[in-house]
Amino acid sequence: MKQIVKKVPEFWNYLTEDQIYQIYESEIKHSDRLRISDSNKRKLLYEKVYEDYYSELPFHPAFKVKNNFDIQKNRLDFQLNKLIPIVNKNQVFVEVGAGDCALSKQLSSCVGKIYALEISQTYAMQESKLPSNMEIIIFDGFHFPFETNTIDFVYSNQLIEHLHPDDALEQLKSIFNCLKKGGRHMIITPNRLLGPGDISGHFGDEPIGFHLKEYTDLELRSILKSVGFKKFKFQTIIKGKSIYVPFFIKWALESYFSKISKQKRESLLKYRIFNLFFNTVLIAQK
Repeated sequence: MKQIVKKVPEFWNYLTEDQIYQIYESEIKHSDRLRISDSNKRKLLYEKVYEDYYSELPFHPAFKVKNNFDIQKNRLDFQLNKLIPIVNKNQVFVEVGAGDCALSKQLSSCVGKIYALEISQTYAMQESKLPSNMEIIIFDGFHFPFETNTIDFVYSNQLIEHLHPDDALEQLKSIFNCLKKGGRHMIITPNRLLGPGDISGHFGDEPIGFHLKEYTDLELRSILKSVGFKKFKFQTIIKGKSIYVPFFIKWALESYFSKISKQKRESLLKYRIFNLFFNTVLIAQK
């Protein structure tokens, strides 16, 4: 059994080391299915892979977190704090990978129209339970079901790192196409310089689990620029206000962090100023 080298989250404390290792082995096994080269076959696998993974791990922390009010509230508040300061009631908003739609429902009062996109029928809900300006759409995960230049804001959280890089690029192109001129895409994803952010981070230094590709903010910015996005902002939240970190500061931090050890990076991020300026959210504008 491979040794655990990084402390697991507190809410994993009920697991035995053997169970944690089972999670690790299962994630690697199933993520390898998504690393296949055939794009058409791979795109049909995403939902099935995760269903198979969770079905063989009834003790997985995801089931525990799902019923933990405090953890769910903290995660929801984190996202709302990012979004509420920069959206308005005139916008058409899209959440990609909406899951249980908790965020979309909460945010519906802040935007004009909101679409919650999911690849799984499991999350489809009764229309009577939804706000009047909200709609759930089941799609293939890559081709956005909207006309060109019709959407104001697209949001994804902890999603792009789970996609094969080729599929991620295809998704970004589709997002760009549906956005209006001046429309924005906010992406929240773990920074590669602090990773791996998946289960493999507890056993080594390379993402070999469900994070098929992790990015730095500057790497992601470069990919978005190649798709056609013109303007970029690095957002952080200070005292409830949306603040944007200048590009030269972000560039300097990532350049420096890429040259020092992982241990040194983690040590520096204990200082609030480094944490706020390094752990930003990328917003790309068409």
